[in-house]
Amino acid sequence: MGSKVTPNFANVLMGDFKEKFVYDTEWVRFFIEWIRFIDDICLIWKADKDLLMQFVNHLNHAMATINIATQR
Repeated sequence: MGSKVTPNFANVLMGDFKEKFVYDTEWVRFFIEWIRFIDDICLIWKADKDLLMQFVNHLNHAMATINIATQR
């Protein structure tokens, strides 16, 4: 990260993103756990891969400056 205040801005942005585009969706019922540290996210998902990819697509279109990448 860049300057000393960058983590604070990332926390505010990602917290707001989570409230608007994550927890206020129909996909929240498929979460077992959503863990975030600054701009890193670990999601434990209990539905199938197709629904997960729909959710990731939703997140990637929610805000132009945020890109959610998946790892297998």
